[in-house]
Amino acid sequence: MTVAGVVRAGAGRREIDMAKLMPMKDVANALGYSESKVYQMIRRNEFPAGRKMPTGGVRWLDDEVDAWIRQTYAQAQEVRLSPA
Repeated sequence: MTVAGVVRAGAGRREIDMAKLMPMKDVANALGYSESKVYQMIRRNEFPAGRKMPTGGVRWLDDEVDAWIRQTYAQAQEVRLSPA
């Protein structure tokens, strides 16, 4: 699903330009985790909660999911394999 249009800045909102809305299945796939793992991370405040849409369902902005992935990856410790 794609959102066309602009949400004006202010009151905690940000401008949205052709953002893609992602259902949980796509979010879990993008993260490489199961849906239950993502819900667990949301309950622990380790991943942002989605937004309940007026038409039903919960969705995440793809930009927010991508930003979380990039931030988490940047903070992750590099793994070095020992020579065999």
